[in-house]
Amino acid sequence: MVLKTIMGQNMDERSSVSPNLGSFTPALYEQIVANKTSLYTFYAPAAMALIMARVKDESLFDAVLKLSLRIGFLFQAQDDFLDCFGIPAVTGKVGMDIQDGKCSWLIVAALRKSSPSQRNILEGNFGLKCDNAVNRVKQVYRELELESDFREFERKSYKEIMQMIVDLPPRLPKNTYFDILDSLYQREK
Repeated sequence: MVLKTIMGQNMDERSSVSPNLGSFTPALYEQIVANKTSLYTFYAPAAMALIMARVKDESLFDAVLKLSLRIGFLFQAQDDFLDCFGIPAVTGKVGMDIQDGKCSWLIVAALRKSSPSQRNILEGNFGLKCDNAVNRVKQVYRELELESDFREFERKSYKEIMQMIVDLPPRLPKNTYFDILDSLYQREK
């Protein structure tokens, strides 16, 4: 698990050293999230509980992994959204993903939707550590209505994860997963 987490952190850091927006694909983002967030935050604790309960059924581990990856993806996408659009007094942090050139949910979504002129603005300003550049990137995000897109993504993810929990095998703690999902949905910090 430590190795996977280090790999995810390394992928995240390497993607931001000299951001190449052409490499910021949904597949790269998904890999980063799986390794740096989902596995250690959501899968490892559940897998350890199964191991401690002496569960041998691999299908239970597979179900927990699949669910953990989805919950982790939602969690990280929310974190990315809050990094840009969250209120620092509420989140407790000042977002730096744009300045740091991080491969985030927002930039991947923006690249998918942007016009050639919007993409030029993103390429010319993403990863620069000045307020004007950050404001230009955020303006493109607003033009593309990414706040609305994110809320729709969050709503759909909630419904999909809810169904995944309902479909879990009976031996797995559905109520625990319902509680986790409810604590994440529309979080502000």
